[in-house]
Amino acid sequence: MKNKPALFYNRVAWAYEDTRFKTNYGKLYAEITWSNIKRFLPKKGSLVLDAGGGTGFFARKLARLGYRVVLTDIAKNMLETAEKLAKKEGLQSKIEFKLSDIANMKEFKDNTFDFVISNKNVVSYCPKPEKAIKELRRVAKKGAHVYIDVCGFFRELNFLITKRDFKGVERLIKTHLIDLNGFDQYCFTIEELEDLFRKSGLKVVDVSSRSFVLGWLDDKDREEIVSNPRVYRIIRDLELKFSRNPYLMGTGSIRMVGKKK
Repeated sequence: MKNKPALFYNRVAWAYEDTRFKTNYGKLYAEITWSNIKRFLPKKGSLVLDAGGGTGFFARKLARLGYRVVLTDIAKNMLETAEKLAKKEGLQSKIEFKLSDIANMKEFKDNTFDFVISNKNVVSYCPKPEKAIKELRRVAKKGAHVYIDVCGFFRELNFLITKRDFKGVERLIKTHLIDLNGFDQYCFTIEELEDLFRKSGLKVVDVSSRSFVLGWLDDKDREEIVSNPRVYRIIRDLELKFSRNPYLMGTGSIRMVGKKK
């Protein structure tokens, strides 16, 4: 069976950075995400895994700071694009590129990485997310942080209701699945993700939300709203200030950080 996420991202790889990180909303996502990642970075020179890291936007940020980075993705064209972009910045010697499925990273030994990242809902794309989390934990060194960003159940519920997609609402409630770009994505509650972390041997050390302010809008509306620089700053500051508010954490995408026991 062909891997649907790999097929999709192979098709869009050439334009991925422009559509995901160079729009106004993309810049906002990158800024608030990087602000959170920085809280857990190990000492410079450490080995970092960016699992499912696509075209390497965050891998390049890490490499510029002096980290050794392994960037993996399931889509060959995303990795080829990542390598080209790294070469443009002279970072190719600091980043290793590997075609890999985060649910089966057999090419890596246990206890390899000082920090492990899986951003942009990659774990949600996996047919068995629990396998991906166990693998991310396995390749991390003892005491290392594992940073995972997944699709949030209540964010997608609000999005579907806004779109009057009540068939989608019924499916989400029943299965926690939505159709995204032609493939299923699993949407977590905080409690579900915490349970998987604990079962995988990760101690939960941080939970936060992203995109809880505008996440229920479509791309066009979000882009229009944050195209105003003043509004951009307001939304950014709200995201940074309230991302750990317990009453808001479940309303956006969920970011969870675990420490390997």
